[in-house]
Amino acid sequence: MKHVFAFLASLVLTFPLTAQQAPQRLSLEEAVRIAEEYNPSLRGAHADLGVAAARERQTLGAFLPHVSTSLSLGGSANRRWVGEDPYGNPLPSDKAIESTSSTGSQSVGVSVPVFQRGRFAERAAAGADERTVGEQVRMEAGRLRGEVVRRYHDVLRAERTLALEERLLASARERLDATQRLFRIAAQGLAEVLGAEVEVARQEQALEEARGEVRKAKLLLGETMGTPDTERVVLTSEPLAVFDPARLGADSLVALALRANPRIAQSASALAAAEHRMGAARGGRWPTVDARLGVSRSVFGQEYEGAGILDPSARADRNLSLGFSVSLPVFDQFRGSVQVAQADAAQTRAREAARAARLAVEREARSALIDLENAHRGIQLAERASKLSQDRLELAREQYRLGAIRFIDLQAVVDRAAQAERDALRARFGFAGALATLEEKVGARVRP
Repeated sequence: MKHVFAFLASLVLTFPLTAQQAPQRLSLEEAVRIAEEYNPSLRGAHADLGVAAARERQTLGAFLPHVSTSLSLGGSANRRWVGEDPYGNPLPSDKAIESTSSTGSQSVGVSVPVFQRGRFAERAAAGADERTVGEQVRMEAGRLRGEVVRRYHDVLRAERTLALEERLLASARERLDATQRLFRIAAQGLAEVLGAEVEVARQEQALEEARGEVRKAKLLLGETMGTPDTERVVLTSEPLAVFDPARLGADSLVALALRANPRIAQSASALAAAEHRMGAARGGRWPTVDARLGVSRSVFGQEYEGAGILDPSARADRNLSLGFSVSLPVFDQFRGSVQVAQADAAQTRAREAARAARLAVEREARSALIDLENAHRGIQLAERASKLSQDRLELAREQYRLGAIRFIDLQAVVDRAAQAERDALRARFGFAGALATLEEKVGARVRP
C-alpha cells in the first residue's frame, strides 16, 4: 500500500483531458466522480503526492551501493633534434628524433554504506511524509466532495425556485384576470387593476432573475467539477433525505470523526516524521562505516597501443583495492547540538499540532451537528409558516372575490405567502448543505 496514492496520482495526472465533458444527464455521484478526476485543486494535490513518493524512494538510495566507472585514453607525439648518450649527456643529431606513446585506463569503483544510523531514521521520516501528503490529498478529496454536494443542491434549489416563481406568475395572472372581471362589473376600481398589472410585471422580473440564478448555479457546479458546458445539463438526483439529527448522537459522531477524519491521520503522520527526524539528528553523533572496492587496468605502449584498453585480452596492468573507512564526529562546532535542538522543537510543535487537530476536529464536528439540528428545526418552522400562509391566502382570496377586502390587502397576503414558500424551499436545501458540511468535517458518510 506504500505507493498506492502515488499510483492513483499518476493515473489522474495522465488521464486524457479531452474527456472533460459533462454528460447531458448528471447524478450527484457522477458529479463527484468527475470532480475527483478533473478538479484543478485535487489534481494539484495529486502532483504533490508524486513528489513525496519520489523523495521517499530517494532515501532508499542511501542504502544502495554507489557505483562509478571511468575510461580515459591519451596519446603524445614528441619530436626533438637533441638526443642523449648512454650517460644522459646531450648529444646533437643531424636529424629529428620522433617518438609517440599512448595510454589507456579503465576503472570501476563501488562504495557500500555499512553503518549510517541516521539514514534509517531519514527513510522512516520520508515514509511518514508521504503518508502525510496522502492524507492531505484525502482531505482535499473530502472537501471537494462536500463542495460538489453543496453546488449540486444549489442547482436543485435554483431549479425548484424557478418552478415556484413560474407558479407565482401564473397565480398573479389569475388575480389580474379576476380583478379585470370585477372591474367590468364595477366591483373593483382601476387602481386595483393597475396594481394587479404591476404585480404581474414584478413577478415576470422575479422569474427572469430565477432563470439567471439557475444558469449561474450550473456554471459554479461546472467550475467545481472542472468541466465546461454545464448550462444544459439535467440533474437526475433527488435532494438528500431529511432526518432528525438527534438520532446521530454527538458523542458517537465525534468518535467517528476522530477515527475517520484525515486531518487526524495527517497530524499523526507529521508527528511520526518529526520523531524520526529527531532520531536522525541524534544519529549524526554516531560513527559511519563505509566499504570501498575498486578495480582498474592500464595500458602503456608505443604508437597508439594504449587504445587496447578496450580489448579485454590486451596485456594491461591491473589493480584491485579494498578498504573500509570509519568516521566519528569528535567536535563539529556544536552543529549537531543545534540540529538536535531544532529537531526537538519540531517534534514538540508536531505533537501540539496533533493535539490541536483533535480539538479542532471535535469542535468542528459538534458545531456542524448544531448547524444540522438548526437546519432541521428551520425546516419544521418554515414549512409550518408556509402552510399557515397558504391557508391565510385561500381565505383572503375568498374575501377578495366577495369584495370584503381591497386588492392591496390581498397582495400583502400573497407576498407573505410567496416569501414563506421561498423560505421553506431555502430551509429544505439548507439541510442538505449542512449535512454535506457535517460529512466533510467528520470525514465519513453520516446517516442515522
